[in-house]
Amino acid sequence: MRKELRAEVKRLAKSHIPSAVEERVLPEAMDLMHEWAGETIRKVSVDMADREVEQVMDALVDSYFQESIKQLQAWVKKYRQK
Repeated sequence: MRKELRAEVKRLAKSHIPSAVEERVLPEAMDLMHEWAGETIRKVSVDMADREVEQVMDALVDSYFQESIKQLQAWVKKYRQK
């Protein structure tokens, strides 16, 4: 990559990408994770009190979040090897 192009990418990475991730990427990803956790919780076969439902939802969202991080890191590692 040319020097001036690399500098432009670095500038954008510092000025634009953090706010785009914070304002758009993460909220959309978290919305999806909550939706999927809702679908997953319907598969729980044990009766739960309302408080337990909230705790289980939090645990499921945490699990989706951790798995997403794990797979993103693996994907980046694989992508960079190309």
